Amino acid sequence: MTPAAARESAGLSQSEAARRIGCARYTLIRWERGMQTPSATRLAQLAKVYGVPVEVLARHWSDDE
Repeated sequence: MTPAAARESAGLSQSEAARRIGCARYTLIRWERGMQTPSATRLAQLAKVYGVPVEVLARHWSDDE
């Protein structure tokens, strides 16, 4: 599952997700597009806000894809 799909499944807009996570919307967009990798702390926050296991989101940034 991609970060964008997880966010959409949680019923959140990019703006609302960024607000809940405490980051800028453009940062969230860069994570979703794979242009940047979130820190472990931010990844845990994403998983909590989206209601998915960290491992599910971590696959998006894994070199094993």
